[in-house]
Amino acid sequence: MADLEELENAQGTDANSAPAAESSPQEETVAAVEAAVEAPVEEPVEAPAEPAEEVVPVSIVDEVLARIADEEAPAPPTEPETEEISASTGGSRAILVRLRPTGPWRIGPDSGDRDRVDRVYHSDSLFSAVCGAMLRMGWLDEWLAATATALGAPAVRFSSCFPFHANTLYVIPPRHLWPPAAGSSKVRWKGATFVPTSVVEALLAGETPREDGWLIDNECLVPVGAGGGLFRASVRSGAAVDRDGVGVAAHSAACLEFTPQSGLWFVISFASDGAREQWSERVKAAVRLLADSGFGGKRSQGWGHAEAPEFVEGSLPNLVLKKRAQDGEMAHWLLSSYHPADGDGVDWNRGNYAIATRRGRVESSAGWGEMKKPARMITEGSVVVSAAAPQGSAANVAPENFAHPVYRAGFAVSIPVPLAPKGKAS
Repeated sequence: MADLEELENAQGTDANSAPAAESSPQEETVAAVEAAVEAPVEEPVEAPAEPAEEVVPVSIVDEVLARIADEEAPAPPTEPETEEISASTGGSRAILVRLRPTGPWRIGPDSGDRDRVDRVYHSDSLFSAVCGAMLRMGWLDEWLAATATALGAPAVRFSSCFPFHANTLYVIPPRHLWPPAAGSSKVRWKGATFVPTSVVEALLAGETPREDGWLIDNECLVPVGAGGGLFRASVRSGAAVDRDGVGVAAHSAACLEFTPQSGLWFVISFASDGAREQWSERVKAAVRLLADSGFGGKRSQGWGHAEAPEFVEGSLPNLVLKKRAQDGEMAHWLLSSYHPADGDGVDWNRGNYAIATRRGRVESSAGWGEMKKPARMITEGSVVVSAAAPQGSAANVAPENFAHPVYRAGFAVSIPVPLAPKGKAS
């Protein structure tokens, strides 16, 4: 694990998180059996029976496994923009996934406030959800050995989930380029958390967005005249009534409601062609299962569901950026939450990055709902400087004296970008 105290000192903040407990091979085996899958912090455990509500019907698992066994896998969706990219890459070490929600999604904020909702489904939460799906399909032991407990680079890693609308992908822009240095009297640039990837391409080329062509809607930079945003945050209320109809407990929770043609996208990155051959169909199966059973909080109430996922084969960075400048010194723009590994060699005195403290609860029969140790992670959109692409690591955040390790995946998915693009008039 990288020295996070040195990292925090470089940023002028304190580093006081406790190191993850070391685990023996026996504990790692227990981790696979017990399914050390993360639970979102926003979903406190209200009753011991809650895990049973979220069990996926056997029929769904059978259906997903049947798709894996089928020799004729369904073809990727035909979208000219992404098809052209796939055709030009030859091989494939990445998959772009689009999820189209069928209802509200609950993505809990780091604060755990039930009346607030996060706009990003973070990569560590996505990894945990996939671990749960791997458990149900009988692949968890092998999956953890290839990722969380792998001696070298993980075979598979995930970016965080960002919004999209129609064929336009939105993303958290590189921190060293956003907001634009040139101020605007019409658009408050820093109010946009997400921008189209075409805007990132322009920023990397040294261009500045035209202030009369954009507006900000729910933290998204959208073109003028686009006719609505990508999502809206709302609070939904309910009430729990006891069997006698005497006791009533009102409750509420914030969620995201997506507009038509909008949803979330993420990238699956493979360490090698061999890893892709071994894990591609299994990970697709896990994502299909999660689309049926739900992501995030309140899954037992039908939240977090999506239509059949769309998979587009390709490679990074072509799946995200059509063009990018490659002049001068290069840095690494993070598309995932990142927990530094010992050998990453990041120069923490350079770049532009932010740190967030991630928390959560354990989903395990060894201690359902116990609080995990907090972990500091580098956030999406950060730009770090290192000789090679950062790898990241999985931190053990199990509570004290817990029966087995609990992993928070901080594997890096990044795109090389110029550290100081040349400016030019728009």
